[in-house]
Amino acid sequence: MTVASFEKSKRLEAILEMGRNWALATTVTVASLSLSSIEGIYETARYAVHISFVGVILSLGWYGLSGLRAFQVAELTTENWRQRTVVSILIILLYVAGLGLMVFVGHTIKNQRFVEICSRYEAMVDTSAHKDPLCQRLYQLRHEQKMLLESMD
Repeated sequence: MTVASFEKSKRLEAILEMGRNWALATTVTVASLSLSSIEGIYETARYAVHISFVGVILSLGWYGLSGLRAFQVAELTTENWRQRTVVSILIILLYVAGLGLMVFVGHTIKNQRFVEICSRYEAMVDTSAHKDPLCQRLYQLRHEQKMLLESMD
């Protein structure tokens, strides 16, 4: 194995390691954000938000460490500034994707809570929850989907 192919395989291994670490951090993030939406009647449910916060902070740290490790290997194995730039752009894209996924999962969980609440009050027309614009939009979307499905028959 030549020095160039060894450095190339080392660089590839660092990028794959960063991808695995990114996937692990993303999984921890999604699990943590899912935990934050738990409703419970026992005392332990109160701590779900705090545990969720710790999980998100740990995953952000994991994102950072994996990016630093990949950049460090890229610096050691390449003298070409273009290749370092490509690795840096890849690291930044993975950070942005991870943060975007955090925001998306958080909004999705919050949206699901609204859907559950609106579904409870769908038959109770006189309640303020039923009249809320978010619930009305949900009912309208459901009606449109129902009409679309019925038209396919």
